Amino acid sequence: MAQPVWDDPSVDWSSYRMAVVRSTWDYFHRRDKFLRWVQRASSRVDLWNPPRTLRWNTDKAYLRDLEKADVPTVATLWIPRGGKLDPDQLSRTERASAIVVKRTISAAGEETYRFADATSAPARRTVARLASSGPVMVQSYLESVETIGERSLMFLGGRYTHAVRRTPLFPRRKRRRREAVVSVSSELRDLATQTIRACPEELLYARVDLVRDRDRTWRLLELEVTEPSLFFVPYPRGADILARAIGRRLAN
Repeated sequence: MAQPVWDDPSVDWSSYRMAVVRSTWDYFHRRDKFLRWVQRASSRVDLWNPPRTLRWNTDKAYLRDLEKADVPTVATLWIPRGGKLDPDQLSRTERASAIVVKRTISAAGEETYRFADATSAPARRTVARLASSGPVMVQSYLESVETIGERSLMFLGGRYTHAVRRTPLFPRRKRRRREAVVSVSSELRDLATQTIRACPEELLYARVDLVRDRDRTWRLLELEVTEPSLFFVPYPRGADILARAIGRRLAN
């Protein structure tokens, strides 16, 4: 059975009891249209994750809300639409380190750039170009992603299920290594759980991406609750766990 596509006008969403958003990987190109669909569909079908959460999570400015909730996040310089990169807004350490630049509404590493020098002309030009069409975020590049890697912790049906060690986006490779399931410390589980509890609504599924800072503190890089890969290939049980969670909701 083919999965219905979110922007297919022929789909009658009221014919379903529940809809689970799983692979809307083009939403960030048309976020306004996607959110209008979310609003329409949620009035006809039980939509998960919930509409308010989808609206919140599709702009990475949600990280500011989590920071206010005392979730340790990667230090970020937020540049408004039409703004420019002012290195004076960065700390001395940040100015002397590599940076990552991307739009706040983005996914899959598209138009994500790394620069060795935040004060360089290419970095400033790229920020100005991206900011001409929307807000931009500038973060320190943490070398730990190349050594120990990111940790992505999956939560299905409200509980932690598994974690993987992520391969780095930089340096870009033609063929990336397959992520492997790993065990994680109670420290990382606690941080991921703190992040989930700071969300505005109950979640059916979530992925918490963590990275270690230069001071060896683990910090939230991203919270994926819209269309995350949940790494069912290295952890097939995850699909069964999610299916049972969906079944419980249908039974309520």
